Amino acid sequence: ELYRQLKDTKQQYLLHLEKVEADNTKSYQSAKDEMDRMCEKLAKSQIDLQTATMALQQHMEANEQAGPIIKELRHFVASQQGQNKQFKQELGRYKRKLTECHQQIERVREVSQDEYLIL
Repeated sequence: ELYRQLKDTKQQYLLHLEKVEADNTKSYQSAKDEMDRMCEKLAKSQIDLQTATMALQQHMEANEQAGPIIKELRHFVASQQGQNKQFKQELGRYKRKLTECHQQIERVREVSQDEYLIL
């Protein structure tokens, strides 16, 4: 009887040991799978980071090149605005001169008509 109990206990212990080993193997495999997924995510994140870093560098280089161009364009726009202002002032002077010339022509016509009527 004692031998049978010992054998049963040993059998239960071996079954329990197999179950624990199976659980350990299953847990190990699950942890390994999770680690593989995390490694894949890390690799993808590193690639995304490299891509974003390269894009940032390209944008920074473009901005560095655009700075002087923008400065030059602002200077050009300012000079064009100044030139437009001068042209407007000249146009105003010419309009005034034109009006004065028209008035003078009218006066000359009136005078010449009066002289023609007198003769």
